[in-house]
Amino acid sequence: MQATEPEFITALELAELSQEPYTTIDHWSELGLLRFNRRGRRRKYEATSSLERCRKIRSMQEQGMNLVSIKKVLAESA
Repeated sequence: MQATEPEFITALELAELSQEPYTTIDHWSELGLLRFNRRGRRRKYEATSSLERCRKIRSMQEQGMNLVSIKKVLAESA
């Protein structure tokens, strides 16, 4: 069985897929909530795990958690 390479997408593509504003993806990235690799001037995100993480962040926010608390929870589960 051959492992497939993960698909990488841009911040703009992640924003479209997650239905979050680009500025939100940018903010979450700067806070360290989303992991990315730099390729030149662009950030590249692993598509599946980043989309899942966006949904998790949004869900925690809807439950009343602030971003500092969310970052701690995500760090503990990593």
